[in-house]
Amino acid sequence: KQWYQRRVAITAGQVIASEHACKSTDEGALMMGIGTNNAIKVNFDMITPRELVDLIEKNNIFMIISTFEISEDGTVDNIDKFSKIMRKYKIWHHIDARQGGTALFSSTYRYLTDAFQDADSITIDFQTCLNLNQQCSLLLVKDGEQLTNCSSVTTPFQSGRRTDGFKLWLCDQLDDLDLHASSMFERYLEPYEALSEESDES
Repeated sequence: KQWYQRRVAITAGQVIASEHACKSTDEGALMMGIGTNNAIKVNFDMITPRELVDLIEKNNIFMIISTFEISEDGTVDNIDKFSKIMRKYKIWHHIDARQGGTALFSSTYRYLTDAFQDADSITIDFQTCLNLNQQCSLLLVKDGEQLTNCSSVTTPFQSGRRTDGFKLWLCDQLDDLDLHASSMFERYLEPYEALSEESDES
């Protein structure tokens, strides 16, 4: 009788991410066990739909990660042209809006987040974009049942839960969240607007 199990070859999945993506993309790839070499970085402004299809068909792509105003360089990835491709190949679209997500809570800038409605998931870090105490992050998922099915474990007892979401609620109660979000979003835009003006003058 064999005392070991025959190993089954499993092809690691890959994710496609913006070349401007936060370092947490590589960290996530390590945590999932697929390795950073399976986090394929691309320039979404330069890659064509045909090139993206070729990349998908030659690999085992299960997720595309775009960015919405990352603090390092203010990058916004416009990947609307790839929406039909992602639906056709059933690829999960995640938007990293850890800082730019502030616009979602601003009546002035909310129109910039129209693309959010087509995403499967979105992350926003309020300790980054609203200066709330750490840790206060938000994960929005279009289909909550999928998240429940893959990560829920029932127990016969009540386990401890951190109440990080209370910080955002308290901010809304003690301050005008709309006004605060608008102010913070404008503050983050200032250096990029200054660079744009310098470029126009030159």
